Amino acid sequence: MDDKDILDADGLYLSPGFIDVHIHGAGGFDTMDGTDDAINTIAKTIVKHGTTAFTPTTMTVSIEDINKSMKVIKKLKESGTEGAHVL
Repeated sequence: MDDKDILDADGLYLSPGFIDVHIHGAGGFDTMDGTDDAINTIAKTIVKHGTTAFTPTTMTVSIEDINKSMKVIKKLKESGTEGAHVL
C-alpha cells in the first residue's frame, strides 16, 4: 500500500452517511412548501448532521398540493441538490 492511499483520521471515526426515509422538513422549510428552495434547504441542513440521502415525505392534504411538492421533489432528485441526495 502506498502512503497516498492512507487517510489519517487522527483518532476520529468514519461511518457511512445516514439515510432518512421519513422526513417532512428541516431548516425552517417543509416538503409541502413545494419549492426548489425548500427541498434544497432541507438537503443542505440535514447533510450537516450526517444525513447523506433522504426521502421527502408529504402529508395528507389536497392532491393539488401533493402534486406541486412531488414535481419539485422529482426535479431535484434528477438534478441534484447542494446537500443530501433526494431518493
